[in-house]
Amino acid sequence: MLMSPETARFAAEHRNEDVRELALKAKRTDELDLPMALDQIAGWQTARTKLPQWAACEDIIYPPHISMEQCSSEFTAQYKAEVARRVVQDSECRRCVDNANAAAREPGEAAGGNASDDAADNGVDRVQQEAACPGTMIDLTGGFGVDFSYIARGFERAIYVERQKHLCELAEHNMRALGLEHVMIVNDDAETVLGELATVASASAQLAGMIVDVANRRRSPSQPAADSPTAIEDRLCLRSVGSTVVEPSPRNAVGVSLTAQPSRGGRGSASILDKTAAALIFIDPARRDAHGGRTVAIEDCTPNVLALRDRLLAAAPHVMIKLSPMLDWRKAVADFRGAVGEVHIVSTGNECKELLLVLNRETNTTVHVCCVNDGDRLDYVIPGDFAVGDAGFESGLSLRKDFSTPLRSARNDTGKVAGFARNDGGKAVSSRSLGRTPLPETITYLYEPNASIMKAGCFALVEERYGVTQIGPNSHLFVSGEARPIADFPGRAFAVETVTGMGKKELKQALANLAKANIAVRNFPLTAVQLRKKLRLNDGGDTYLFATTLAGAKHVILRCRRL
Repeated sequence: MLMSPETARFAAEHRNEDVRELALKAKRTDELDLPMALDQIAGWQTARTKLPQWAACEDIIYPPHISMEQCSSEFTAQYKAEVARRVVQDSECRRCVDNANAAAREPGEAAGGNASDDAADNGVDRVQQEAACPGTMIDLTGGFGVDFSYIARGFERAIYVERQKHLCELAEHNMRALGLEHVMIVNDDAETVLGELATVASASAQLAGMIVDVANRRRSPSQPAADSPTAIEDRLCLRSVGSTVVEPSPRNAVGVSLTAQPSRGGRGSASILDKTAAALIFIDPARRDAHGGRTVAIEDCTPNVLALRDRLLAAAPHVMIKLSPMLDWRKAVADFRGAVGEVHIVSTGNECKELLLVLNRETNTTVHVCCVNDGDRLDYVIPGDFAVGDAGFESGLSLRKDFSTPLRSARNDTGKVAGFARNDGGKAVSSRSLGRTPLPETITYLYEPNASIMKAGCFALVEERYGVTQIGPNSHLFVSGEARPIADFPGRAFAVETVTGMGKKELKQALANLAKANIAVRNFPLTAVQLRKKLRLNDGGDTYLFATTLAGAKHVILRCRRL
């Protein structure tokens, strides 16, 4: 029992109260686990805004406060689910088209191109109309299970792997509470399970048939060889559970139990991979070292996904990796040596939350980059080898001719922003060069890109797509002289009231009757605090001051109001 009835009742009755006050005044009883109840109250209060769907489910059990602060939000989890489903569906669509084209070329089939095209279109339509992707999604670092719970909904089967038993028990309870009865909970180490999966995948191209055979076979008195496909299947014992916890077997420290019992609502003991092998692996390496200190570099995280690259791709054709938003994404792409096909820089509330890399088995000559901030999206393509030996690209001083056409940017007010919208014939675009468009004679609007675009550094692309101009090197602010603002700019927009230099008379005139303002500095010799002190202004109000340096090294302040 994860939580006593008395503890659950107390948490439900006091969920809207202040946790600190409850800790002081609550009456202790033998049946009440007060620390657990306080965790539930604090967790639910956080989930109301961070995970509304979870908060609406009465039976969810929340972890301690620190885990709630670190877990994914509903937006970022849903975004990963959209990406995962699209990646697998696109792959399935291509397979259907290839099969249809191959069938049309066989002797006896209808001649000409119409039969092939119709077959291909039918294949695409069939796959896109599927409610869930065929095959299995495996989360090798399950944790609290937020990401898993959303990604799993897009697949026929899903496996949660976590080495900490208490998290497995929590996930078992919560997945059942959320109605996810097609999932399996495995209490084991990610690398151990990965090794089993990779070995099985390489042992046979017909993994589904092997596993069905294992699920229906009675074990004979003689044990099979330890390294045979049969023995590996038995140790892994991938069973459909409706949220079954599978623990390491006492007789096999590196395997998982053969005797796991389905929880209520389970669907029997048929193999969870009874149709196809793993379609996608999701992994979120722990970004803390053995002493609890925070880490950023990929090789310092646990597990080290760089070292596991080949094993991950041997186990599944697609791998989605969640990494720290502090990482240099260009270096990360280069470190994976051509395996990265997509980079997603995900922000919400204009705060960069995570970096997602999508790996596949192909050698990628281009990389899709998608910058997301809530409903805003900007996506484009770069050459796959851009980060290695390309000084011109990295310096941001040149725009190569064959990288001149960007992808189309898009705003999606529904929040479904996981697809790519590519112009026909589009080519990869350099995203680092400083635009050479002169500043407008009269600056009417100022634009500040969102956090994801700032992280991506695709400033030349922003200039080209929105017809704006960088106000100066390293400022990352854009201006225009148009009569109307750009309605769908991916970031904040401001109307410019005046532009002033730093002379006393200029400042006095430009800032007349101003007692307070919001101050930001970009490529400016003073900090915001120092400038505020110099200008003798309080913080706040409706006025925004942007202090920056123009291309000619002139320091200016733009007085603006938010649109």
